[in-house]
Amino acid sequence: MDVDTNIVDDPTLSEADYESALRITPLFYDAVLQPGRWETALKVMTEWFAAPFASMHLQTAAGQFEHYLWFGYGFTEAAKEDYLAYGNYGPEVDPRPRRYFPRHVNKPVHCRQIVTESEWHRSPMYQDLFKPYGLEFSLLVTIVSEDLGTMFSVGVYRGPDDPPFTQTDVDRFQLLMPHLRRAADVYGRLVSSEIKSRQLENAFDDLALATLFTNTTGEILFANRSATELLDSEDGICRSNGRASHSEPETATALAQAIRKVAAETRQEDGGKVLQLTLARRDSPPILATICSPAAGSPDAGPWLSSQLRVAVFLTDPQKSYETTTEHLQRIFGLTQAEAKIARDLAAGLTLKEIAGKRDRSLETVRQQLKSVMSKTGARRQAELVKSVLALGIPLEK
Repeated sequence: MDVDTNIVDDPTLSEADYESALRITPLFYDAVLQPGRWETALKVMTEWFAAPFASMHLQTAAGQFEHYLWFGYGFTEAAKEDYLAYGNYGPEVDPRPRRYFPRHVNKPVHCRQIVTESEWHRSPMYQDLFKPYGLEFSLLVTIVSEDLGTMFSVGVYRGPDDPPFTQTDVDRFQLLMPHLRRAADVYGRLVSSEIKSRQLENAFDDLALATLFTNTTGEILFANRSATELLDSEDGICRSNGRASHSEPETATALAQAIRKVAAETRQEDGGKVLQLTLARRDSPPILATICSPAAGSPDAGPWLSSQLRVAVFLTDPQKSYETTTEHLQRIFGLTQAEAKIARDLAAGLTLKEIAGKRDRSLETVRQQLKSVMSKTGARRQAELVKSVLALGIPLEK
């Protein structure tokens, strides 16, 4: 892809700055087409800005669908997990957004331009995320596209022993802006066009229940992680020439016939047949296979379901616990993992102060998360929330 190298001269910057900008900008376009390469682009940015950490995230909404991507360089896995959790919370936790929007949107700024040191150090964001992971200073930009409803943010971060970012660093970042805007626009359009198909695949991949989709002949077109584990074990159910099969010939024949029968029924106007088979295993209890149609090709199926996806096979393993308490609460109420843990702990009798101590979070952070839980569950008081959780009859493991 050709890159526009027309960068306006700024007398406060050195020739090396312009050379660095020219070296980085092609990486943005490369990462747009291959998102896994964002880490390379971020790594080069940390070298230029003498910053140990860098991040990029894209958040977009297309109708009822939401999509969130995050890439980081220099962060530990624990820091990444906590960083993503904080993406759900706003100015009550992090004072920077309310100072950044709308005055500085689409402009790079460093943290001391929008928030004082004392205010920053008092914030839950600093206490819970930045301070524990050795982060102090941030230099970032957020690009908002009103027509696409996308928000694209890139930032670099320094630790408390590093020098603060300066206006010169902001000027350096400004050199990248024309290319970041173009990359954000292309990236947003690509994600918006693919989001429906990717959302469906991701939803099934995160499902604990082993699930696979086949065409009319039993050829496996998609298998989620749980199904892949069962197939790879070759304990009973397995692959044979790319098709769903079984190590016992009679069971393999029965499975193939069931898939063909469900596929044939799907082509009829009154389709919707559901069949079940017991699939024996050598060393474990048998698996129950539920075979049905995902309604591919019907007017209501949506464009993200391929016309080849004729049959869905759900494999229930009696030895596997499919949901923890938090997973169940996430599914029922649409909570994040952190929110589900708060609902579970409250129902188990813990106070907010005890929950904050248990999770090593500030009390204010837990209170803000609880507000989100109350909103999603429709509970007006904590007692109502506890009653709703207990009514589900699920074990409250801690």
